[in-house]
Amino acid sequence: MINKSISQNKLLILVAILAVGLIVGAGVLVSIDERTVFLGLSLLAFVAVLTIFHFKKWIDWVVFVISILVYGIVQYSFHDYPVLFWTHIGIYIFAALFTFILSRAIHHEIGYLIDQYSSSNVLIDELTLHDALGLIKWRVFLQKLNEEFIRGRRTKKPVSVLMVHLLNYNDLVTKGNHERAEELMVETAKISNGILRALDIVSRYDQDTLGVILPETSEEETRIAASRLINGIAQQVNAAVCVGIAIFPNDAAAVDKMISRALAALEFAISSGKEQVSYSQLNADEENNEE
Repeated sequence: MINKSISQNKLLILVAILAVGLIVGAGVLVSIDERTVFLGLSLLAFVAVLTIFHFKKWIDWVVFVISILVYGIVQYSFHDYPVLFWTHIGIYIFAALFTFILSRAIHHEIGYLIDQYSSSNVLIDELTLHDALGLIKWRVFLQKLNEEFIRGRRTKKPVSVLMVHLLNYNDLVTKGNHERAEELMVETAKISNGILRALDIVSRYDQDTLGVILPETSEEETRIAASRLINGIAQQVNAAVCVGIAIFPNDAAAVDKMISRALAALEFAISSGKEQVSYSQLNADEENNEE
């Protein structure tokens, strides 16, 4: 913010100097020959505008040289005396060079401000996409899951969803240790990101539960990933987690249904008191057997 403010002030100073320079140049041109003031200022303004808003660097120099040639040709047609002709040309070249240099500096400052603005927008986008844990927000998670469903339908490859519940979280909150509970959740999220693949996606579903997307992952690979999460978290932070699993397309073909199935499997794992991993399909089979 400070650098941006400094750059804005510098830009205003450069514009002010350019304006003063053009006014002084106009005064000098008028004092020599009133017929040249309109032409001179028009050409200087042309140089300034195209230099500030140039698209390619070589255009600046071409415009600069062309303006001198145009001014020189017009002056040559006005004057029969070489002294006056070269005096006018010398003054114009000085004014054009001054304008050119200042305009290049202004262009540089404008570019810097644009870069700062773009960087700020990137940062804002980053902050709106990620939460305090550095994980993508849940709405983005659902969008990513939908994208994986579309890709899975095209490639005929499964997509797994894990709902990872931190059992120690509620125990710490009950004891009034909210800060430690949150720290444990942060550590669990970091460990999960470290254990899983770079293409896997982790997000926070609620206070004590993470959601995980495992693209192109079979049931066996999902079981291994869940087991690694459970063991890794237990070893590194001495915390217990339960995992509910749902796999596309066998368990569900829609995002909301997929999440519901994974949450149902998670509830089964938590309520069973012994199962740390539960599959949506297994629960569905048990329900069907009971019926």
